[in-house]
Amino acid sequence: MDIPTGDEGKKDTDRTNTRFCVYANDRHGVGGLSIVTTPETASASIDLWDEDLPKLPYATTKKGLAYEIVDLPGRGKGVIATRKIKQYEAFMVDYAALAVDLKVAETVAREDGYELLSKAAEQVSPELSEKVHSLAQTSTAAKHPIENVLRSNAFHTALGAEGDGHMALFPDLSRINHACMPNAFPRFVPHSLAVSVAAARDIEPGEEITISYIPLGQTRAVRQQALLRWEFVCKCALCAASDDEVEASDARRTTIDQFRASVAAVAHSHDPKITRSNRRQALETIRDLFPRLHEEQLFTAYSEQYANIGRLYWALGDHGQAQFYAQRSLDTLAEQGFIGEADRGKVHMLLRSFDGQ
Repeated sequence: MDIPTGDEGKKDTDRTNTRFCVYANDRHGVGGLSIVTTPETASASIDLWDEDLPKLPYATTKKGLAYEIVDLPGRGKGVIATRKIKQYEAFMVDYAALAVDLKVAETVAREDGYELLSKAAEQVSPELSEKVHSLAQTSTAAKHPIENVLRSNAFHTALGAEGDGHMALFPDLSRINHACMPNAFPRFVPHSLAVSVAAARDIEPGEEITISYIPLGQTRAVRQQALLRWEFVCKCALCAASDDEVEASDARRTTIDQFRASVAAVAHSHDPKITRSNRRQALETIRDLFPRLHEEQLFTAYSEQYANIGRLYWALGDHGQAQFYAQRSLDTLAEQGFIGEADRGKVHMLLRSFDGQ
């Protein structure tokens, strides 16, 4: 770990007693990691400073690297598949180059904050620093290039014992463009500031790889409002579809939200007023829900609904069916990469939660 010893790395502010420092680990990922945060958060995140993560690009296997960053006519940079990528295959791993505590903008004088950002960008390798500076700068509010890069590309993450909010910048992940019905999805590993990207469905060679910058499953109006943060109007295939197609999709998504809420209200309740009839009706609602989830490609909701089926069967006294669907929920999470293979077998722990334990 390299902690700057000069005043340029540590800035007190007249507005707060909070001190922010620049911390760096040149063994982290590809080109190092630099964080602007408080000494308390840095101390609580000590694993980040001890980690010596792989420096080679991910997926340099017999199959070869699965993607490349290219120029897309009229759209800047993007990522395309160089070979077929199977559903749920993890084809990219990226490591944060920079992370900045969100409180810096609120508590540090602007020029001092810019000095911290510049220092942070200098602490990573020259190659990685160049990569960071080359990322898109779309923010009209930012007054400093690194601030602009962060506002335009960073993802929210939590660090430290209190889970303090930080902006984390992943250089390769940042090159993946947004789509409201994407063919890939990121899986963040906050404790190591790493992220893997997996295919939401089979991706063909030459196909552009996309992720969603916002939560999946929202209607077009809500999506467009949320995406104003990045100062662009989405023109993905879903948003650019005909009015009839968008209206049908929005209707399905509204129904999905209603169904999920009504099912959760029954499946997670231990209220004695919930009857067997209520639970059987909730099972029917889930059966009606799955085709809509499939049509809108909301695969991340599958595990949740399998667990809800398990909870409902458990409450109905059918523990065999409850265990079957509890296991299916864990299997789905493991296939999608949200839990490790070892956690796939912990069905007994999920079953205990059905009883409210």
